[in-house]
Amino acid sequence: TNNYGPRQYPEKLIPKCIDSISSGKKIPLHGDGSYVRDWIHVRDNVDGIWYVIEYGENRNVYNISGDNPLSNIEVVKKVCSWFGIEDYESHVEFVEN
Repeated sequence: TNNYGPRQYPEKLIPKCIDSISSGKKIPLHGDGSYVRDWIHVRDNVDGIWYVIEYGENRNVYNISGDNPLSNIEVVKKVCSWFGIEDYESHVEFVEN
């Protein structure tokens, strides 16, 4: 699961998209954008950790997931839509892995 939220490292996908759009640059997208990641907001992840601390049992394994799988290109489309950009393709530069 990939965390996203405030103070995320600027080289990560969502902050990189926002920075690229804001500065008029193309969004660098590795590969063809088909890689899928599960996304969770950092606050939701922390809530999950606190829940396990409060109610979990010792020596058990807990997986916290956002249950929100999106390909990288889907994330780019969403971020572009936040900026009112419908033609996301013109804002993407595909780069090698």
